[in-house]
Amino acid sequence: MLKPKVVYQERCAVEAESKEGKRYTREISLIAKELWRKDIDSTDVIFLEVEFKNGQKEEKEAMFTSSLKVVRDYFLKKITAAIDLVHPEKRIKIVFPQENKYLKMHRVYCQNCGKFLQEFYGFYEGRVEKCPSCGRLTVFKRTSK
Repeated sequence: MLKPKVVYQERCAVEAESKEGKRYTREISLIAKELWRKDIDSTDVIFLEVEFKNGQKEEKEAMFTSSLKVVRDYFLKKITAAIDLVHPEKRIKIVFPQENKYLKMHRVYCQNCGKFLQEFYGFYEGRVEKCPSCGRLTVFKRTSK
C-alpha cells in the first residue's frame, strides 16, 4: 500500500487572553491525505482522510469527493467555527501563514476619523464597534488606506 499523499493543508494560530488575563495561543489546522483515487463512471473519485486540530482537540474523518474544493470549503467552515469559539474581545491576533490562500488578514480603519483600529479576517465585515480615538461607532469593511 502506498503512503498517503497530503493533497490539502491549511493552518492558523489564534492568540488570545484568558479570563485570568493570561495570554495563550491556539493552533488550528487541517490536513487532507489522499488514500486512493478511482475513475468511476468518468468521474475522478478521491478517498481522503481529513485530520482537523483545534488546540488539543483532534478530529479525524474519512471523506469521498470528486473535488478538493469541497475540502477547502470544509476547512473554511471548521476554522471559522473554531476561531469564533474565542470571544472577539479576548482575541489579540490571528496569524495565517503567508502561503495561506483562502483566509487573509485585513486592516480596519475608523470611517469617521480614519485611524487604524485592528486587523481582522474577512468574515467580520459588517461588525460595528466604537472607535477608541474619536468615540464614534464605525462599521468594519474591507478598505485599503
